[in-house]
Amino acid sequence: MDKNFETTYNDFVLPKLIELEPKRKELLKKMVFKETGLVMLFVALFIIMCKLFTAGTNVFGNYTSPIIGTLIIFMAFFVLPAMVICCGAEIYLVHKRTIKEFKKLIKSQCMRPLTESTGKLVWTKNKPQKHLPLMESELFPMHTDVVYDDTFSGEYKSSEYYIQEVELILEGKEKTKVFNGVVICVPSNKTVNAQTIITTKLDLNIQNRIMTKYSMFILGLLFIFLGLSPYIFHVQINGIFETVKVVFGTLLCVLAGFGSLYMAYLQHKQESEYKKIELEDLKFDKRFNVISKDQIESRYLVTTAFMDRLQNFRTAFGTKNTKCSFFNDKIMFAISTNKDVFEIGNLFIPLTDKKQVEKFYNEINSVYNMIDYFKLAQKTGL
Repeated sequence: MDKNFETTYNDFVLPKLIELEPKRKELLKKMVFKETGLVMLFVALFIIMCKLFTAGTNVFGNYTSPIIGTLIIFMAFFVLPAMVICCGAEIYLVHKRTIKEFKKLIKSQCMRPLTESTGKLVWTKNKPQKHLPLMESELFPMHTDVVYDDTFSGEYKSSEYYIQEVELILEGKEKTKVFNGVVICVPSNKTVNAQTIITTKLDLNIQNRIMTKYSMFILGLLFIFLGLSPYIFHVQINGIFETVKVVFGTLLCVLAGFGSLYMAYLQHKQESEYKKIELEDLKFDKRFNVISKDQIESRYLVTTAFMDRLQNFRTAFGTKNTKCSFFNDKIMFAISTNKDVFEIGNLFIPLTDKKQVEKFYNEINSVYNMIDYFKLAQKTGL
């Protein structure tokens, strides 16, 4: 694969990157020009706002008309701050839009030949080739929606694998992002009888939780207390309407309380199926938690060699937050990162800098190394 990558890079990708380099410079210049103008406007508005504020504080001592003073204070406290905020927001949007345009341009021109050089790898944008069993893996907290960025599907040594950049969203009164990063799923081709989960220390956002069982238990007790509080404190109730309202409120709170307690019980029952596994590698044990439904099987899975490969993931993707699940006939990795991954260019670095493409190659290669480790082409037992 190294040879294919070098050949593809030199023959197809590099000439295209050289051709696109002037466009990169043009986009960068336009962005810098716009942002510089907006920054100057931002500073000018800020200075005017400060001067108006200073004038406004002494207005009744220096001006005969209260109307002028009121207008100055209104400008200083409302109009100009709003303009400053809008100016700052526009600087952010210009930066974001330019980078998005640059990435779209580079990927549309270079991604396909590059992915073909790394095996039977198919790239799509914002559209998954397959919906992965995210809930079943128990690697993530509860979520209601999945937003995709770059997605890949490929075949390596007769083993299909999927790589997806995703955002997991929990919708309620507000949308909450509960996970952002890369999900990698490969078939185990081995007999995995009991689920094993590996997470970084203090990562409680797993097993489809909305919150911890302790939080749900306390919330349940609080709801029940609120529901029964009118009777505990002997609140005086006058009239049928108030009686119905209090009874209805009590029922709602008590039902919500028992619902939270039941959810806490179910979560406790689910967690009790797993046992914490103590590993001989002290460095790994300090960084990761390993829980499993079968201690013996988990020790066959989480070997010293596997720990090294998992550390390679952390290095290749430049993040410390990595977790993994062995379940059914699959192995799934989740790598939390706010960095852009699988990028083959940087707006602020010349496109002829090979390190940018090598980073993409190393990210893909780390997946292949993991497949090689498990010998996924061989359908064997543990």
